[in-house]
Amino acid sequence: MCPVDLVTREKFCEVLADLNITRIMALGDSIEFMRTVSLYELLGTTSQAHLHLKADVMRHEQKLDCSSVGRPNVRMVLHRTNHLMPLRGGDAHPAFAEGGFRMFVCYKVTGPQRVHPDEMGCPWVHEYLNDEAGTLLGEWICVKIARQKAKPKPASLNPTCPKIVAGVGPHWSHGSRRPYFRKSFGDFLDLLRSHPRPQDRVVLRTIATGHDNCTTDEDGPYEPPLSDFLSYKERFDGAKRWHDWQAFDEFNRIFEGAATMIRRDPRWIGADVSLLDVFWMTALRTDGHPARNDCLHYLLPGPPDFWNHLLYSNLREMASERAIS
Repeated sequence: MCPVDLVTREKFCEVLADLNITRIMALGDSIEFMRTVSLYELLGTTSQAHLHLKADVMRHEQKLDCSSVGRPNVRMVLHRTNHLMPLRGGDAHPAFAEGGFRMFVCYKVTGPQRVHPDEMGCPWVHEYLNDEAGTLLGEWICVKIARQKAKPKPASLNPTCPKIVAGVGPHWSHGSRRPYFRKSFGDFLDLLRSHPRPQDRVVLRTIATGHDNCTTDEDGPYEPPLSDFLSYKERFDGAKRWHDWQAFDEFNRIFEGAATMIRRDPRWIGADVSLLDVFWMTALRTDGHPARNDCLHYLLPGPPDFWNHLLYSNLREMASERAIS
């Protein structure tokens, strides 16, 4: 078992400065929102991020004040989007049409619906490519820019590095949607390849599994966490999962394969891509879900706090490797 170092505001500011990161961009659905809110709480940052789920707000920006340790402040941006690289036109599948509008579009207000048509491109992509400050990426990306086949742009001369933290998948797991996950993720990699920014860092967060038939405080004491991974496998492996959660294993292998491929490819000149693997550390946590009909999300404080502790530990390791090289 590998220990993680617990994150604090001071330590987080220090490691971001060591990596020249001045902006963190989190991209994703409600799971990534949950991780982001957890991080704000751990850093002691007052946030109104929950407002992004109301009315027409699908973007939230927060400043991380690092003045107490003499480090630059950090912009923290959350873009709420289910699919970072949506499929368009003839590539779209009818299974994505839900509730009177297409769920694979990017979130933004256009008229009465909180959606943003693919044809206009994704708001987060425009912001990411037009802002040279440092970033850490989040979940996925929108397709139009990747399909423009633009000539690769030279890396920015700005010494600060953006960081993107990404983690998606739940909205792709249902039946006939699953084959489109790989293509959409390929479009995301195409964007990174078409716009090489080697100073940037992209972190792909794996998808944490849910726990079918979980118990909550409404049922009395929570079911205790599972004691070992064999118990998890015996209970859930091979079973027909709620909402096709068994697809998460496949999606996570795609994330892991991409991160490994990029690290081994001497021709890759885009952003550094790494994996934030939270699957197994969360798989045993059958406790802490908010409701009997919601066995995927967690109450906070809860397991997502340790996703952020692991994120900080991974960043600290990156900083050490950077100092050595």
